[in-house]
Amino acid sequence: MKHDALAARTTEDERVLGLDHVTLTRAVDSVGRLILNGGLGVPRPAGRVEQFQLAVIYPADDPRELPDVYDPGDRFPPALERHIEPNGRFCLWLRELAPYRPFARPGGLSLLLTRVQEFLELQLAYESRRALGLAEPWPGPEMDHGVAGQHQWFDAQLERLGRVRLARLVAAADWLPKPTARCPCGSGRLTRDCHQKMIVGMREAWTRDPGGRAVAHQYLENSRGIR
Repeated sequence: MKHDALAARTTEDERVLGLDHVTLTRAVDSVGRLILNGGLGVPRPAGRVEQFQLAVIYPADDPRELPDVYDPGDRFPPALERHIEPNGRFCLWLRELAPYRPFARPGGLSLLLTRVQEFLELQLAYESRRALGLAEPWPGPEMDHGVAGQHQWFDAQLERLGRVRLARLVAAADWLPKPTARCPCGSGRLTRDCHQKMIVGMREAWTRDPGGRAVAHQYLENSRGIR
């Protein structure tokens, strides 16, 4: 069954890679990672489509594992204010908000490439706004990078939920309640109808980056006294 699912996903991805605006080709590097190299088209005014070179690097050879996306040709200079890391990696989402499970499902590659197109459009808008001398050239909402960005996200959750409920949800990321169980936040609703997405997002992020769990627990420790 697992082999069938993997074969089906590979077939679907090949269809996406065959679209007119996608010129990415599949390869496997020397350490066994799946890589997509080539171009992705972004619609521009007057019906134009502008191509941008990308390197999509997966953590292994499984096309269902969410990859990182890089700018191999340095079209966009790396800068944290434009959300491109020094190695050219695009900062597409906060880890706790990354679509690990949605990407693993059918349609995952389309989901990723749509997000990359949006990110490239933001880069072009950033360049236009910076050329105009605007004080805030990034054309949309944003978070800081690394631990600072995690703290901003937790600040928003703390304000929305309060410390007690937030602590319950952080703890639930370790044991992952069943969708049909009552939500750990205490609302009385089923987890699937309440905070399942948040719990799963934290768990998936911290499975890949265990340091994120430590940041969460330290944040909660520092927020003692906040109701």
